[in-house]
Amino acid sequence: MFSFGRYPPKRKSFKLVFSIYDKLSSSKKIQTALKVVNQVITFNYELKENNYEIKHQSEEDRLKSKLLKYLLGYTFGTEKEYVLENPINSNKDGLPVFIGRGSVNISEQIEDYIDKIKRENKNISKDLIHELKVTLNKVRSLNYRGLVIVFLGATKIRKPNKSKYCCELDGIIFFPNKGKEVFSYIIEAKNYTNGSNDAKNQLQSRLDSYLLDQLNYQLEEIGNRGASASLFIRKQV
Repeated sequence: MFSFGRYPPKRKSFKLVFSIYDKLSSSKKIQTALKVVNQVITFNYELKENNYEIKHQSEEDRLKSKLLKYLLGYTFGTEKEYVLENPINSNKDGLPVFIGRGSVNISEQIEDYIDKIKRENKNISKDLIHELKVTLNKVRSLNYRGLVIVFLGATKIRKPNKSKYCCELDGIIFFPNKGKEVFSYIIEAKNYTNGSNDAKNQLQSRLDSYLLDQLNYQLEEIGNRGASASLFIRKQV
Protein backbone atom coordinates (compact mmCIF):
# COMPACT_ATOMS: atom_id res chain seq x y z
CA MET A 1 0.00 0.00 0.00
CA PHE A 2 3.01 2.29 0.45
CA SER A 3 6.78 2.29 -0.02
CA PHE A 4 9.18 3.40 2.70
CA GLY A 5 12.94 3.77 2.66
CA ARG A 6 15.88 6.01 3.29
CA TYR A 7 18.16 7.86 0.88
CA PRO A 8 21.14 7.59 0.58
CA PRO A 9 21.05 4.19 2.36
CA LYS A 10 24.59 4.07 3.82
CA ARG A 11 25.33 7.54 5.12
CA LYS A 12 24.98 8.86 8.65
CA SER A 13 22.86 11.71 7.33
CA PHE A 14 19.89 10.66 5.23
CA LYS A 15 16.36 11.55 4.16
CA LEU A 16 13.28 9.42 4.69
CA VAL A 17 11.29 8.72 1.52
CA PHE A 18 7.72 7.42 1.61
CA SER A 19 4.83 7.38 -0.85
CA ILE A 20 1.29 5.99 -1.08
CA TYR A 21 0.08 4.09 -4.13
CA ASP A 22 -2.00 6.52 -6.17
CA LYS A 23 -4.66 3.95 -7.14
CA LEU A 24 -5.86 3.55 -3.55
CA SER A 25 -9.26 5.02 -2.65
CA SER A 26 -9.26 8.20 -0.54
CA SER A 27 -10.49 6.28 2.52
CA LYS A 28 -7.63 3.78 2.14
CA LYS A 29 -5.16 6.61 1.63
CA ILE A 30 -5.88 8.25 5.01
CA GLN A 31 -5.57 4.86 6.74
CA THR A 32 -2.27 4.30 4.96
CA ALA A 33 -1.06 7.84 5.71
CA LEU A 34 -1.68 7.19 9.42
CA LYS A 35 0.39 3.99 9.18
CA VAL A 36 3.20 5.84 7.40
CA VAL A 37 3.34 8.54 10.09
CA ASN A 38 3.25 5.87 12.80
CA GLN A 39 6.26 4.14 11.22
CA VAL A 40 8.20 7.39 10.80
CA ILE A 41 7.66 8.32 14.46
CA THR A 42 8.61 4.81 15.61
CA PHE A 43 11.73 4.96 13.43
CA ASN A 44 12.63 8.34 14.94
CA TYR A 45 12.26 6.89 18.45
CA GLU A 46 14.60 4.03 17.49
CA LEU A 47 17.18 6.51 16.20
CA LYS A 48 17.11 8.40 19.51
CA GLU A 49 17.50 5.15 21.46
CA ASN A 50 20.66 4.53 19.42
CA ASN A 51 22.02 8.01 20.18
CA TYR A 52 21.17 9.45 16.79
CA GLU A 53 19.19 12.62 17.38
CA ILE A 54 18.12 15.65 15.41
CA LYS A 55 20.55 18.33 16.57
CA HIS A 56 18.73 21.53 15.66
CA GLN A 57 15.26 22.70 16.70
CA SER A 58 14.56 23.84 13.13
CA GLU A 59 15.12 20.28 11.84
CA GLU A 60 12.85 18.86 14.54
CA ASP A 61 10.18 21.41 13.61
CA ARG A 62 10.55 20.55 9.92
CA LEU A 63 9.94 16.85 10.60
CA LYS A 64 6.90 17.52 12.80
CA SER A 65 5.52 20.01 10.29
CA LYS A 66 5.89 17.57 7.38
CA LEU A 67 4.16 14.76 9.28
CA LEU A 68 1.26 17.00 10.27
CA LYS A 69 0.83 18.48 6.78
CA TYR A 70 1.02 14.96 5.33
CA LEU A 71 -1.99 13.90 7.43
CA LEU A 72 -3.84 17.14 6.70
CA GLY A 73 -3.41 16.52 2.98
CA TYR A 74 -5.17 13.16 3.18
CA THR A 75 -7.90 14.69 5.36
CA PHE A 76 -8.70 17.90 3.46
CA GLY A 77 -7.01 17.34 0.09
CA THR A 78 -3.40 17.02 -1.07
CA GLU A 79 -3.87 19.85 -3.59
CA LYS A 80 -4.30 22.45 -0.83
CA GLU A 81 -1.59 24.45 0.93
CA TYR A 82 -1.26 24.15 4.73
CA VAL A 83 0.41 26.75 6.95
CA LEU A 84 1.14 25.98 10.61
CA GLU A 85 1.42 29.13 12.71
CA ASN A 86 3.22 29.39 16.03
CA PRO A 87 0.80 30.93 18.57
CA ILE A 88 3.58 33.17 19.93
CA ASN A 89 6.15 35.26 18.07
CA SER A 90 9.15 33.62 19.73
CA ASN A 91 10.36 30.46 17.98
CA LYS A 92 13.01 29.52 20.55
CA ASP A 93 10.96 26.58 21.84
CA GLY A 94 9.95 25.45 18.37
CA LEU A 95 6.60 24.70 16.79
CA PRO A 96 4.07 23.50 19.42
CA VAL A 97 3.54 20.02 17.98
CA PHE A 98 3.39 17.40 20.72
CA ILE A 99 4.02 13.76 19.82
CA GLY A 100 4.00 10.90 22.28
CA ARG A 101 2.22 7.89 23.72
CA GLY A 102 -0.75 8.41 26.01
CA SER A 103 -3.12 11.35 26.36
CA VAL A 104 -2.10 11.87 30.01
CA ASN A 105 1.55 12.27 29.03
CA ILE A 106 0.73 14.68 26.20
CA SER A 107 -1.71 16.72 28.31
CA GLU A 108 1.03 17.23 30.93
CA GLN A 109 3.44 18.46 28.24
CA ILE A 110 0.81 20.86 26.89
CA GLU A 111 0.03 22.18 30.37
CA ASP A 112 3.74 22.84 30.99
CA TYR A 113 3.96 24.64 27.63
CA ILE A 114 0.97 26.89 28.42
CA ASP A 115 2.35 27.73 31.87
CA LYS A 116 5.72 28.59 30.33
CA ILE A 117 4.43 30.94 27.63
CA LYS A 118 2.21 32.68 30.21
CA ARG A 119 5.26 33.31 32.39
CA GLU A 120 7.41 34.51 29.50
CA ASN A 121 4.74 36.58 27.70
CA LYS A 122 2.98 38.81 30.21
CA ASN A 123 0.83 40.52 27.57
CA ILE A 124 -0.39 37.33 25.90
CA SER A 125 -4.08 37.58 25.02
CA LYS A 126 -6.76 35.79 27.01
CA ASP A 127 -8.34 34.57 23.77
CA LEU A 128 -5.13 32.81 22.75
CA ILE A 129 -4.74 31.15 26.15
CA HIS A 130 -8.36 30.06 25.91
CA GLU A 131 -7.74 28.44 22.50
CA LEU A 132 -4.78 26.51 23.90
CA LYS A 133 -6.72 25.40 26.98
CA VAL A 134 -9.70 24.16 24.96
CA THR A 135 -7.37 21.83 23.05
CA LEU A 136 -5.72 20.83 26.35
CA ASN A 137 -9.12 19.99 27.87
CA LYS A 138 -9.97 17.81 24.89
CA VAL A 139 -6.70 15.89 25.20
CA ARG A 140 -7.30 15.45 28.94
CA SER A 141 -10.69 13.87 28.27
CA LEU A 142 -9.41 11.21 25.84
CA ASN A 143 -8.13 8.46 28.19
CA TYR A 144 -6.06 7.05 25.31
CA ARG A 145 -2.77 5.14 25.65
CA GLY A 146 -1.70 5.04 22.01
CA LEU A 147 0.30 7.46 19.89
CA VAL A 148 -1.02 11.04 19.85
CA ILE A 149 -0.09 14.10 17.77
CA VAL A 150 -1.37 17.50 18.93
CA PHE A 151 -0.82 20.89 17.28
CA LEU A 152 -1.69 23.95 19.39
CA GLY A 153 -1.19 26.68 16.79
CA ALA A 154 -3.48 27.90 14.04
CA THR A 155 -3.69 25.79 10.89
CA LYS A 156 -4.49 27.83 7.78
CA ILE A 157 -5.70 26.17 4.58
CA ARG A 158 -5.52 27.68 1.11
CA LYS A 159 -6.94 26.36 -2.14
CA PRO A 160 -4.72 26.18 -5.25
CA ASN A 161 -4.21 29.49 -7.08
CA LYS A 162 -5.96 31.49 -4.35
CA SER A 163 -4.36 34.43 -2.55
CA LYS A 164 -6.43 34.19 0.63
CA TYR A 165 -6.77 31.37 3.13
CA CYS A 166 -10.18 29.72 3.03
CA CYS A 167 -10.13 28.07 6.43
CA GLU A 168 -8.43 28.32 9.84
CA LEU A 169 -8.44 25.66 12.57
CA ASP A 170 -7.69 26.39 16.25
CA GLY A 171 -6.33 22.99 17.26
CA ILE A 172 -5.72 19.53 15.78
CA ILE A 173 -5.32 16.06 17.28
CA PHE A 174 -4.34 12.95 15.28
CA PHE A 175 -4.09 9.29 16.30
CA PRO A 176 -1.63 7.50 13.95
CA ASN A 177 -2.48 4.07 15.41
CA LYS A 178 -6.12 4.34 14.41
CA GLY A 179 -7.78 3.70 11.08
CA LYS A 180 -11.51 3.24 10.64
CA GLU A 181 -12.19 4.54 14.15
CA VAL A 182 -12.06 8.23 15.06
CA PHE A 183 -8.57 9.21 13.87
CA SER A 184 -8.65 12.97 14.49
CA TYR A 185 -10.27 15.81 16.40
CA ILE A 186 -10.55 19.36 15.08
CA ILE A 187 -10.92 22.02 17.77
CA GLU A 188 -12.67 25.40 17.67
CA ALA A 189 -12.68 27.85 20.60
CA LYS A 190 -14.90 30.89 21.25
CA ASN A 191 -14.00 32.86 24.36
CA TYR A 192 -17.42 34.18 25.36
CA THR A 193 -20.47 32.86 27.21
CA ASN A 194 -22.19 30.03 25.31
CA GLY A 195 -19.56 30.29 22.58
CA SER A 196 -19.73 26.51 22.10
CA ASN A 197 -22.80 26.97 19.89
CA ASP A 198 -20.96 29.28 17.50
CA ALA A 199 -17.91 27.01 17.65
CA LYS A 200 -20.01 24.03 16.53
CA ASN A 201 -21.64 26.02 13.74
CA GLN A 202 -18.26 27.23 12.48
CA LEU A 203 -16.80 23.71 12.53
CA GLN A 204 -19.82 22.38 10.66
CA SER A 205 -19.55 25.07 7.99
CA ARG A 206 -15.84 24.51 7.44
CA LEU A 207 -15.93 20.73 7.46
CA ASP A 208 -18.92 20.61 5.10
CA SER A 209 -16.93 22.79 2.71
CA TYR A 210 -13.43 21.32 2.95
CA LEU A 211 -13.40 17.81 4.46
CA LEU A 212 -12.90 15.02 1.91
CA ASP A 213 -16.15 13.36 0.83
CA GLN A 214 -15.01 9.93 2.05
CA LEU A 215 -14.75 11.24 5.62
CA ASN A 216 -17.45 12.13 8.11
CA TYR A 217 -17.57 13.94 11.45
CA GLN A 218 -19.49 14.30 14.68
CA LEU A 219 -19.68 17.49 16.74
CA GLU A 220 -19.59 17.90 20.49
CA GLU A 221 -19.19 20.77 22.93
CA ILE A 222 -16.09 21.33 25.06
CA GLY A 223 -17.46 23.18 28.07
CA ASN A 224 -19.53 26.21 27.08
CA ARG A 225 -16.80 28.00 25.10
CA GLY A 226 -15.50 25.45 22.64
CA ALA A 227 -16.32 22.49 20.42
CA SER A 228 -14.64 19.58 18.68
CA ALA A 229 -15.34 17.51 15.59
CA SER A 230 -14.33 13.85 15.63
CA LEU A 231 -13.29 12.66 12.17
CA PHE A 232 -13.79 9.13 10.88
CA ILE A 233 -14.13 7.26 7.59
CA ARG A 234 -17.61 7.34 6.11
CA LYS A 235 -19.27 3.92 5.95
CA GLN A 236 -19.66 2.53 2.45
CA VAL A 237 -23.31 2.05 1.44
